[in-house]
Amino acid sequence: MEECPICLADDQEGEQFGCLNVCGHKFHLNCIREWHKYSINLKCPICRVESTHLEVGEGQHALSINLKMGFMIKNAIDYVGAETTNERNEDDTGEQDQEIEFLSERLRGTLVMDTIKIIQCSICGDTDVSRLSLYCQDCEAIYHETCLRGLACEVGDRNTWQECTDCRSNALLELRMGAISSQLASYDSRNSMIFAGELRDKHSVKTQQMYEQIRNAKHKIQMHVRRALDRYPLPLLRFKDAYKHVNKQVSRKLYRLSDNKYLPDQYDYDSLARTGVHTELLIYCHDE
Repeated sequence: MEECPICLADDQEGEQFGCLNVCGHKFHLNCIREWHKYSINLKCPICRVESTHLEVGEGQHALSINLKMGFMIKNAIDYVGAETTNERNEDDTGEQDQEIEFLSERLRGTLVMDTIKIIQCSICGDTDVSRLSLYCQDCEAIYHETCLRGLACEVGDRNTWQECTDCRSNALLELRMGAISSQLASYDSRNSMIFAGELRDKHSVKTQQMYEQIRNAKHKIQMHVRRALDRYPLPLLRFKDAYKHVNKQVSRKLYRLSDNKYLPDQYDYDSLARTGVHTELLIYCHDE
């Protein structure tokens, strides 16, 4: 009876063992791949000798897996074990294809794109919302961090685990779904979306984004006005009220000019700010 040195369990549970080809140490397949998932190398957990291949099975079904190249071990084993079965079932393939085509024809005219999205891991399909931790800001794909790390390990490039598997974006952000109590959480993509790590109403998100864009545009325009004000000697702006008044008046005119947008390609804000500040100072000093 063999015992896995990582989990210290034997093979009574049906766990399959794999043997590292250099040192010959044996481990449960899941255990050694979990070990490699979080390690920075492919060294044996016992003797620290690096092994590039993992030997699985015996006889005609023996399989040698290149750990540097990497792929899903379970899928590889299932593929080798299923080759014989596939040969026996070749005659049935034609009938299955005909049945699928028949069903597709019946559904083709009535199929409507479903807008309901289930909140689940895009890799393993788990729908336990409390365990989901990351989402893609670009395509809204959701993940377990452990699934991303595991997949990156299996494909042989552990440095890419923070990359979305759907759209290849690196814009993965923290997901905060703790408030959703439904066992199988879902949302209608026509009305809702994932934003800033939370499930939000699309209208509220668009409103927030609009206000943020306006606020950012105003801040950038005000920077031009303040630079124009800084060109004048301090005695002229010795009163705080004068600075605030001129800044407000000129900034508002520039906001309206560009419709509350910051358009540096269309407007020379520095020149406009200098002209506006000069005009407002003349008016302010004359009134005083």
